[in-house]
Amino acid sequence: MNLVVNGVVRFAGLDRDFDHVLSHINTVIQQIQSNHEVVEGVFIDDIDISVDVPGRLKAHLHEAENIEIRSISQAQFYNNVRSELLNYLPKVIRATESISDLFYGDPDSESWTLFARLTDSLAFVVQSVHSLQLYLCSNEPDSELLNSLKAFAGKLESHMKQVDASIQSKDYVMMADVIKYELGDVLNELLTILDAKAM
Repeated sequence: MNLVVNGVVRFAGLDRDFDHVLSHINTVIQQIQSNHEVVEGVFIDDIDISVDVPGRLKAHLHEAENIEIRSISQAQFYNNVRSELLNYLPKVIRATESISDLFYGDPDSESWTLFARLTDSLAFVVQSVHSLQLYLCSNEPDSELLNSLKAFAGKLESHMKQVDASIQSKDYVMMADVIKYELGDVLNELLTILDAKAM
């Protein structure tokens, strides 16, 4: 079994001892990070195991031919995240408009299922914005974009607290208003900020 890093065999003929292989993977990941790069993924025979490296490694170690770790520069990671957000945000904005309409009446189980998907989408946006902030803190700590992203995060958190409070009080009209107008507006602001910086 080989441990490959960005297409280059780093360790050939590794034994299949779980702790030994995991130790090699962790060492390589630390080296990547010390080179100011980001791990893009960990793969066993081209199957992405990044979500649960130890669990998936244990399950597939006996049959694996190659374990590959792929990395990219921090700048490339930043550009990828920004590009993903630019493509993803219009979909989330449309979802705030359509899902909010379901809560102006009596919400049914489908309404709550769609709302749960919206919260998952918002969690992805928050995680992506956090990644952008980390990069900017290290590389452009005085940038206007960093300040705008911090302001966005604060506004989004405040609006989500309003949504939570309206759910607790079963004020679904208030919930719908916050989703449609407040969340929609702040997501549109983020889209405008990121789109302007992409040019």
